[in-house]
Amino acid sequence: MAAKPPSHHVFHCIACNLTTIIMFTIEYVSRTGDLSAMIEFEYRALNKPREVAPEQCTSDDTQFVYSWWRAKCGSRIGPSWREINLLELPAAVIPRVLVVDVSYQPMDFTYRFFGTWHVTSHNKDMSGRRVNDFEFAAYRQELTKGYTAVVRRRKPILHHLHINLNRLTYRSERLRLPLSEDGKQVDGIISIESLRPPSIAEPPMAAPETIRQVQ
Repeated sequence: MAAKPPSHHVFHCIACNLTTIIMFTIEYVSRTGDLSAMIEFEYRALNKPREVAPEQCTSDDTQFVYSWWRAKCGSRIGPSWREINLLELPAAVIPRVLVVDVSYQPMDFTYRFFGTWHVTSHNKDMSGRRVNDFEFAAYRQELTKGYTAVVRRRKPILHHLHINLNRLTYRSERLRLPLSEDGKQVDGIISIESLRPPSIAEPPMAAPETIRQVQ
């Protein structure tokens, strides 16, 4: 029996992925002139995050942060920033934490805390700076979309994805947790990312440093 041809929906998804890759490529190469490094950037664009229930955390670190947040949260949509003490987290986890302040009208996102692992990954410290200060438009859009989803849904969001760092592929688990001062509106987000190579127990992480927070 002849195979059924792919649906128009399949072709549409392929076209959307190719469009995203082309946008990344054009913007990156136009800014840097470095086509070889685009191999990593393109691979990252091909791996879309897959949302799973927060209870399905597979990393011990992610599970710890989720349980820690739930203990502070109770029946609310999230604890307030005043209740958060990042030093309660394991020292190896803190460098992979991000804390984002949410502002409205228009909606915007500013990094209150930018863990040292992220500083190393991005080669810059974004503490006190906005998501819109990132160089690449496509990356800014991806972050804004993810943070906006937490604000609108007022609940934790966990994604599984693959990313490429230093030409090595890692399984990534990214958990974003809402914070709320009044228990009704999300005014902050805590994010933790756990990485695991496909065949290695755990990649080396940046050494923890003194926590710097924007008050």
